[in-house]
Amino acid sequence: MTNTACLMKPDTASGMGLNLESLPLNVNQGSFGREVLFYQGSVLVAFWAPHSIPCHKEALMLREIALKRPRSLKVVKVNCEVEKELSRKYCVHELPGHILFQNGKEMGRTSGEKNREEIETWLDQNSSMEIVV
Repeated sequence: MTNTACLMKPDTASGMGLNLESLPLNVNQGSFGREVLFYQGSVLVAFWAPHSIPCHKEALMLREIALKRPRSLKVVKVNCEVEKELSRKYCVHELPGHILFQNGKEMGRTSGEKNREEIETWLDQNSSMEIVV
């Protein structure tokens, strides 16, 4: 499934049709349902804050992960200083915080500074999990 919010002219972003500046996609209280909860597929939600050095350090890494997995993973970010209600609702207490959703269901979460290999391993482990009801 294609993330239409990131589509541009096919000749941009090395012919991939992606707007690099929009990755990860910023979401807020109004767009969270549409972009995460009702999305059919996997969504990594990164909770961040402008004052957090680890959040700034991982920004490029998240963009690279989004570009590496354009058909299998949508990556979005939530600014915790602006979207305090979302942070409270999802009990995000440490930054950066990450929640992986699959078809609107939470599959896993992690927090704190991670390198790219740790994030990708965590994504792979949690993407293969099945929800037990």
